[in-house]
Amino acid sequence: MCLAVAASRQEFTDFKADVDHYVTQSLIDHGIRQRRDDAVLMPLKVTDRLRGHLHAMRSQIDEAEIPEAKRAALHKKLADFEAALEKDRLPIFVVARIIVEICRVLPMC
Repeated sequence: MCLAVAASRQEFTDFKADVDHYVTQSLIDHGIRQRRDDAVLMPLKVTDRLRGHLHAMRSQIDEAEIPEAKRAALHKKLADFEAALEKDRLPIFVVARIIVEICRVLPMC
């Protein structure tokens, strides 16, 4: 394969990822502004599994080479998310927002 073709494919992939990210963020922001009440009932089994994932994410954030301010901001967002897990129903936009915020900072997403 020609290097020019490979480069253009990578550029297209990067462009598509940027557009997907922008569209996702726009939808989330719009939903938050509309104060939608879309929420899901969280069974205890799912809540416990999410807490396990939160613990793993905290470890990854602690090990990541990021500025301390970003680290603190991510830990606060995870703490806010964990507090939202305590409620009977979890708004879908809370889940989407934490995913976007973490993927914005950590390159593994």
